[in-house]
Amino acid sequence: MNMPKLTRKHILRAIRKIDANGVPPRRGWRYYYPSFEGRSYPAKYVISLATRFASGHELLPNDFHTNEAQECLKKLGFEIKKVKKTA
Repeated sequence: MNMPKLTRKHILRAIRKIDANGVPPRRGWRYYYPSFEGRSYPAKYVISLATRFASGHELLPNDFHTNEAQECLKKLGFEIKKVKKTA
């Protein structure tokens, strides 16, 4: 993945933007998601927004893999949870 160095501050800024504007169609999550203050967020969209705040360039979904986004978030202290299946 060719992403700039992200900080927790970049991630929190991305989360605030998602809280204010929501998640665009097709930018949701399937199985795993980062959790912050009891809310769930799509990992790749969080990273995409955070890279825009860090470098001025937003990564597109095909620019990197979900597991790379999750690892980045884990390293910055965010918990990654698994979506529970419903019967």
